Amino acid sequence: MNQEEKRVFLIEELKKESSVMRGIAVPKEEEAQKMLLRGLMNVRMAKPTSVSFQKVQDEYLQTEAENKGITKLSSLSP
Repeated sequence: MNQEEKRVFLIEELKKESSVMRGIAVPKEEEAQKMLLRGLMNVRMAKPTSVSFQKVQDEYLQTEAENKGITKLSSLSP
């Protein structure tokens, strides 16, 4: 699964958990998908998830973190 497929999988799985969210269409644009995924993750109630969801989420977030990089303290300004 590539990063887009993982993102769409996570969105679809989160949508299944809420009757309110089921009707939301998955946007075609990458940034819109990322915003939707973040929003769904932020409003999700804490409860167990499937092993497959956890695996895909871990892989997706690790890749996103690697792509974004680490900000060094020395590069920040007040």
